[in-house]
Amino acid sequence: LYTFTIRLNGGVRIWIGNELLIDKLENENDEIADLCFHDDPFYCFNATTSDALMANQLVPIMIEYTKSNADSLIQLLRQSILQPLANIDSHQLFRDTGHIADSPYKVLPKSTEPTIPQDCSLSISAWNALDISWSNPMDDGGDDVAKFLIESCV
Repeated sequence: LYTFTIRLNGGVRIWIGNELLIDKLENENDEIADLCFHDDPFYCFNATTSDALMANQLVPIMIEYTKSNADSLIQLLRQSILQPLANIDSHQLFRDTGHIADSPYKVLPKSTEPTIPQDCSLSISAWNALDISWSNPMDDGGDDVAKFLIESCV
């Protein structure tokens, strides 16, 4: 079983798999959550999955949230008996632009900069030519990588 903690400054709904784990979208923060840390303006919501999650298996995580002021933050953490409380690394999350059923909100994901390409190699194929190859980055930033910029210095 995993306990998920979500830190933010608004309301939230979070689904892990098909389970609605936290449903606090419409309530006032001061009535439904504790401050995460002393002098921290953000709130934390905690909930534990009812079923065990399988290792090396993708599990859908859907988050719907509202912000309560101009400064917005959302942070998702997890812990289990064997793992201490920690952020879920971005390379373990995959984005979906699909609409959440029955949600009054429209999903408008914003792409981030992808990580660097993997397995880069460079070889000289002729006196005036180089061969460059690479594998896709671990994190595409939430969008298809259509091109890479290759810079050279002479």
